[in-house]
Formats: sequence, structure tokens, C-alpha cells
Amino acid sequence: MKKLKTLEQSVSLKKNYRSIRMYEIEQVLDEKLSYDPIRNSDTLATVARNLIGNKDQENFLVIALNSKNEVIGIHIAHVRQLNSSLMHFREIFKILIMCNAASYALAHNHPSGTTVPSEEDVQATVRIIDAGHLIGIPLIDHVIVSKDFTREYSIRKHSVIHGLNFSKPSTTFTDPRSLHIL
Repeated sequence: MKKLKTLEQSVSLKKNYRSIRMYEIEQVLDEKLSYDPIRNSDTLATVARNLIGNKDQENFLVIALNSKNEVIGIHIAHVRQLNSSLMHFREIFKILIMCNAASYALAHNHPSGTTVPSEEDVQATVRIIDAGHLIGIPLIDHVIVSKDFTREYSIRKHSVIHGLNFSKPSTTFTDPRSLHIL
């Protein structure tokens, strides 16, 4: 008789409450790679070139770093469509939070061969820097690579030209439309 009462109680609970989905998030290791700590834009560009330098579509890498700037996770967060590219902050910060990153670096390729950033690249970097400060995970650099292994562009190295400050946020998040980047 006791089992019947428990069954009745669980049935009545289902009538009174809506069901809630429970999720479990798990990281899946694709492959193991070994890299030196990211100490400068050259090291970051080497990592990016090895992974996306020869791709024929624009790929966007998020590189999670520990407090010693050692790579603890790499995620291809986005592959650009032919003529449009939309990515949300959550695509970048999801991997960083899951890896428990202390900081991060970004890299993307330009299949055209030029590594000069577009205005869209620079503005996206501004908003990404701001979001990182808001969450407490600072961006150390954003590099652009191409098939030409002798050329890369560090947005941090050229931050004065672009009016960027990697040390502090430049905006406040008052406009929800500013959360969409690239």
C-alpha cells in the first residue's frame, strides 16, 4: 500500500508543477596538442597558423589560457559564411568558463591573404575586450593570420592605431544590440 501512495503523490506533483529539463555539460577532447605558453603575438600567431592558416573560410579561434599563459583549451567558435558573420559573446565565453580560463587570446584567418583587420574586426575586438572585463577574463591579444606564414597582424600591437585599450573596458553595456559581434 505504501508504494501506491508514493505513486499517487508523484502523479499529483506532475499535475501541479511544470517539468524542468536538467542538463549536464561535458567537455569532449578532440585531440591533444602541445604548445609553448603564449608570451607574445608571434607565439599566438604560430598556434593560429597551425590550426587555421590554410583554411579557405574564415575561422575564429578562442584560446583559453591559465594563469601562466599556457594553452588549456582551443575552440573553433565560428566559421564565417560567404557574406555574413554573426557571433554572440556566449560562443566565446562558454569555452573560457568551461576551461576555467584566467585569460584568453583570439585568432582568426583571412583566406584572402591580407592580414589587415577590417573595421568590423576592430569593433568586434573592442566589444570582446569589454565583455571579458565584465566577466573577469581579460583578452591578451587578437591576431589575424593568413596562408602566408610570414605575415600576421596583432591587434594588441597596433592598439594605439585603433584606439584600443586592452587594460580597461571602453563602454558600458547599456544597448543590448551591442552584444552581437562580428
